[in-house]
Amino acid sequence: MSQKILVADDDLNVLRVVADTLEYKGYRVTAVLSGESAVEALGNENFDLVITDLNMYEIDGFTVMRKAKERNSQTKVILLTGDGLEIALLHALTPGFDDLLSKPCSLGHLLERVRVHLVESDDRLKTVRMSRTKRTHTPNGDVILRQ
Repeated sequence: MSQKILVADDDLNVLRVVADTLEYKGYRVTAVLSGESAVEALGNENFDLVITDLNMYEIDGFTVMRKAKERNSQTKVILLTGDGLEIALLHALTPGFDDLLSKPCSLGHLLERVRVHLVESDDRLKTVRMSRTKRTHTPNGDVILRQ
């Protein structure tokens, strides 16, 4: 099953490029043009990763991030900002985000960050599943794993 990503940016060109690239790479993408639409999408389904512009009208990226983490604390969040990394870092002292990228950034760099966060998320899920697995030891020392 491919992983689900929510992309929120009020710049239609950025939104299209990012969403199209992620879809081309095999991810299931929901793309929205506002923070309000992002919050609505988060209310309707779980996402493995949220990529959101920091500065959007009415509902900003920090609000989107908080709503994503309230819905599922394991959801990874990448914040994008065009305001300069220094300003964003001051705001980013707010806990909850997993990554911060300054716009413009290369698609290659964004894809690498997406991959890293989704692999971390997948590894954590596997660890949880393994911890719930029943282990039976045979007399000769073998371990049998059962769900």
